[in-house]
Amino acid sequence: MHGVGDALLAMMYPAVPRSGRRTTWSRVALAARAAAELGADIVKTVYTGDPDSFRTVTRGCPVPVVVAGGSKDR
Repeated sequence: MHGVGDALLAMMYPAVPRSGRRTTWSRVALAARAAAELGADIVKTVYTGDPDSFRTVTRGCPVPVVVAGGSKDR
C-alpha cells in the first residue's frame, strides 16, 4: 500500500508470444487495465506499434498510460 501523496507506477510488459512476434495490442490493453484495477496511478508499458492501436489501449485504461523506452532504430 502506498502512502498519501505517493503515486504508484506499474510497469506492465506483457509476455511475448512463443511465435517470437511482438505482443498484441490486446495483451497490452489487458495488462494496462489490470494494473489500474489493482491500484496503479500510472501505467508504463510497451508501444503497440501504431497510434490507433495504442489509442485503444489508453481509452480502455482509466489512469494515464505512458510508453516505455524508445525506438531501437537509433
